[in-house]
Amino acid sequence: MITINNYRNNRIQSFNDKFKCTTFQENWNLENYSSENLTFDFIIKDNYIYFNIHFQKQKPFYDFPQFPTDINRFIYSFYNLDFITIETKIHFTNDYPFKAPLWYLIKVDHNIKLPICLQWYYSSIIENHNNQYKRDWSPAIDIEKDFLDFFQKINHFNSIVECQ
Repeated sequence: MITINNYRNNRIQSFNDKFKCTTFQENWNLENYSSENLTFDFIIKDNYIYFNIHFQKQKPFYDFPQFPTDINRFIYSFYNLDFITIETKIHFTNDYPFKAPLWYLIKVDHNIKLPICLQWYYSSIIENHNNQYKRDWSPAIDIEKDFLDFFQKINHFNSIVECQ
């Protein structure tokens, strides 16, 4: 007899097996994002998956024509990247896959000056995501599809970086 815990563990193991050898970009055809500006990593621990999403974008750099090329390169090497890092965790309850997993925001780190608080912004997205799945959850939704749905909701990184 297969228990609910076995369903949960099998799904988590299947997710781990699929993504431990390849990147999310390769599996999901995220060709708009090079591996340098969007990275994902995850750790599976107990009934949790800890996701880290890191976006970075090079700030535009203006060449100083009066300086030699070597000096320009040296200046450019110190030039900061704009970045946003989002740390989340997904909790898989004992009822999973028959009840939706719960997403939690652990931390948002960034170096962007904005008139809004990104911590609050991403917290509200996660709260809406959890509320949607409380109403519309189906056991047919696997971890990968849940993450894709979540990523679609937060994928405004270029817009956020450009509006500063």
